[in-house]
Amino acid sequence: MRKDEACKVACRVKLDAEAAKNFKEKIDGNYRVNMILGNVSVTERQVEGFPIGFKGSYYPSGKEVYFINNHLSFKVMYHVNPEDDSAQIVGFHVDPYSSITSSHV
Repeated sequence: MRKDEACKVACRVKLDAEAAKNFKEKIDGNYRVNMILGNVSVTERQVEGFPIGFKGSYYPSGKEVYFINNHLSFKVMYHVNPEDDSAQIVGFHVDPYSSITSSHV
């Protein structure tokens, strides 16, 4: 606790056609993911939660595709109590992004 950690794989999932369709619907509906850590909600650029993914296009074809934000970079801010060296979470931020090679649906 209270130290930087490098990237770790949490899970690997292969989407079937039905799951991909559900993700597309959620992306079109501008759904956001919310996480809570120590009673603090995650924010992205000071907005609660973060988008599931986004629509984009491949260059130069212009073909529209959907991308799932399958990578998350977290920043957890905390306050240390000098009396007993305990810590309390005071902020929880995320930078979501998509690995293009594995996340388009």
